Amino acid sequence: MEIFQLDTNESFSIPFFSIQPLIENAVEHSLLQKIDGGSISIICKKKTNLVIIKIEDDGIGISKDSLKKIKERLIHQNQLIDHIGIYNCYHRLKLFFEENLEFQMTSTEGKGTCINISISNINMRKSSYHSPA
Repeated sequence: MEIFQLDTNESFSIPFFSIQPLIENAVEHSLLQKIDGGSISIICKKKTNLVIIKIEDDGIGISKDSLKKIKERLIHQNQLIDHIGIYNCYHRLKLFFEENLEFQMTSTEGKGTCINISISNINMRKSSYHSPA
């Protein structure tokens, strides 16, 4: 099972701890609620002038109604009382990347949740880090 994958030898900067709360949410609200546990996948990819960060779990998922409410509150900047981690991550990234940020969240009850963060026009630079083969 692959837990982390970095598909580029270039580096880029995002604000510190930007995605950590999303991973914590996946563990606490999805995987720990599942009797047999599960897995989280974190994938970073570069495509031309775009960086994609994908966080996906195979936990219990989020109901359609709850997911709709979360998305509406993110768009309308209504602070989420129950989902403060998602709210803070989204707005922190939005402040940093402005219109270059696309934040998508999908979920299916009983199958898991996926968050796709796409950042366009990001400043890339060569990195000394090489992902393990």
